[in-house]
Parts: sequence; structure tokens; C-alpha cells
Amino acid sequence: MAQINIKYNPYKMETQISINGKDITTDSGLYKIIKGKRLQEWIAKFPQMLVDELNTVDFEIEFYGMSLDWDDFEDVFKRAKESGTIKNLKMTFTEGKSDEAVSDKIVSVFTDLQEGPVDDFRDPKLIRAFENINNSVFPINVIATMSSGKSTLINALLGKKLMPSKNEACTATITEILDNDMETFTAIVHDEDEVVLQEIPNLTYEIMNDLNEDENVHRIAATGNIPFLDAKSMALMLVDTPGPNNSQNQTHKNTTYRAINSDANNLILYVLNGTQLSTNDDASFLSYVAEQIKRGGKQVRDRFLFVINKMDGFNPEEEDIGKAITAAKKYLAFYGIDDPQIFPCSAYTALNIRTYLDGVDIDNMTRADGRRLPLAARDTLPMIDKFIDYESMHLEQYSTL
Repeated sequence: MAQINIKYNPYKMETQISINGKDITTDSGLYKIIKGKRLQEWIAKFPQMLVDELNTVDFEIEFYGMSLDWDDFEDVFKRAKESGTIKNLKMTFTEGKSDEAVSDKIVSVFTDLQEGPVDDFRDPKLIRAFENINNSVFPINVIATMSSGKSTLINALLGKKLMPSKNEACTATITEILDNDMETFTAIVHDEDEVVLQEIPNLTYEIMNDLNEDENVHRIAATGNIPFLDAKSMALMLVDTPGPNNSQNQTHKNTTYRAINSDANNLILYVLNGTQLSTNDDASFLSYVAEQIKRGGKQVRDRFLFVINKMDGFNPEEEDIGKAITAAKKYLAFYGIDDPQIFPCSAYTALNIRTYLDGVDIDNMTRADGRRLPLAARDTLPMIDKFIDYESMHLEQYSTL
């Protein structure tokens, strides 16, 4: 059994590997794929390369590094064992200093430098740049093709109706929603040249609908509360973009493709209609996504979260929900997206629970009480029963967590 020791430093992107007590040489194939690269760029190929280089399928591996990197490392090797690439495997993990400890140290060092004799460290531009990096915005780009329920999903995440939601391709602008923990949403509206058209102190669904239909509006920069997050610890921003296949604006299409191509620290939330997977709109776009994942490996793959929406459209008495999820995976695999991170949901049901039905005791509600509810809330009641009564509709069991 080969003894492998790996020490990975994500801050310097340095990896040290020893095999049976000896450091690997610079002419080793293993050295060439790890040099100066993030672990996520080479880890997918690593198990097979070990097998090829050492001519064995039995390994005892000790990994020293950060817990998040260990998660990726462990996952790849477990998959390699399940597939038969590796026969016998024993792994141990030793955790390095936490991200928080390193970040605190960086802030402390920079503060000390500002108080030192070198004036350059007190330059306002340098200080502002440091603050921007240390408190950087984390974007989640929400993309989809027509009728996937993307706007409804964003509204469900916000816990309020803000984004226009219709049964046609209705997203005609780019909307950025930055979390600031404030219940009242505000917005700054820009045209295509980034000229400010207006500032809105109280953004509502009706105003958003009007802005969306205004051909002069290109981008809406909104701020407000994204529930379950503390804006002080994470500056998260939801970015709603027009689908690349139904947007008439080439600039909007370019924005979506840039988000996919970006090496930046962002996530892509790709929303699919679970009841109607095979659409021409998805075909070319998913092929493009698959191409980017193939080029970037696990690091890029993990940036894509595939939301299988409209699960409330299935009848659990007549349809196998597990097979529907499997069909979604096969659908993505057809376009070259293997082992996708899948999250089935019902945005419509979730939104109505968090808005119209918030605080309503539906178990003790009279028929008269039910009639007084908005139509969307009444439509949601039997859907809630489906999710409660049928174990196959407990969607968390299908999620890639």
C-alpha cells in the first residue's frame, strides 16, 4: 500500500507531495499538474494519475490543509474507490489554520502597516482597495430559459413579491439585489451607458414591473433584505439576468455568458422547468455550460447549481418523483454535464407559504377562511398537502448536499 502525504496551502497555491517518505521530483507528472494551481483544478485527475504513476490501486493518504479543500479531496477519492479506480483506501485529515484566523491576521498586519513609518500604507486609494477586497460582494447569477420560474424562485428566496413573474419571457433588464438587511428595498436605475435614470427609495413589485417594460432601462441596482443572511458577514448579491436565448439585447446575452466564463468567486444558479425539460432554448446554452465545465474541471463544475423547479406539477400518486429527478440528471448528462449539483424545488409553493400564508393556521382554517385567501394561496393548499403526505415529495432527499 503506497503511503501518500499531501500538504496544500490555498493562499500560496502550493502543494507538497511525498510518496513513501520521499518528495516527488520536479520532472514527475504529478508535480507538473499541481505546480502553481488550485487544488480544484487538478484533483479530478489525481487518483488516476497516482494509479498510473505508482502502478498500484492501494493507498494510504494523509492530507494537511483547509477543511473546504479536504471536502473536495475526500469526495474525489471516494468516487474513485466507488468506480473501481482505487481498490483499498485509507485517508486521514489534519486541519490547517482556519480561513477566519488567516483573514484576521491579514487585517491585523495591514492595520499595523498603516500605523508604521511608511506613508504609502495610509494612502486613501490603497485603504479603499483593501476594504473592497476584504468585504467583496459575492454574486449569485440566476439564469434560465423561458418559463422556468426563475423570477418566482428569486421572489421565494427574498420572501416577498418583487420580481415580475409572468407566463412569458418577462425579464428584459439586469437586476442586481444586494443584501443589506433592510426590509425596505431601494434601487438605482441605469441605462445602457450606465447613466443614472432615477433613484427609487421604496422599490415595489408594481414599480419593478414598470421598469421591466421600459426600453430605456438596462440595469437595476437594488438593495434590501435577503433572509437568512447577515449582511455584515457576507455581502451576497442575487443577479437576475435575461435568458440568453430569449433576450433581444446582445449586451444582456454577453452579461450572462461573461458570468459563466468568469473565474471570479461567483455561483451560477441555473433554473430548469422540471415538468418540461427538453426545450430548444436550453440546448445550445447547456452545451456551452458543459464546455466551460469540461475546460475548468471540478473548480468550475462546483460553481453551477441546477435548480429543478416546478416539482409541485407532479402527481405523486401516478408519477415516480425519483425517476423524474433521474431524468433531469440524464438530461444534463446528455449535454455533457455529469454529476451535477441538483436541487429540486417548488418556488411557487414556497413563495406563497412565505407571503400569503405567513402566519395562517391552515390546519384549523374554516372553508370561509379559505375563500377569503388570494387565489394563489388557495391554489397552494393542495400542493402543501402533497409535500406533507407523500414521502416521495420530500425533495431534500434528492438534493446534492
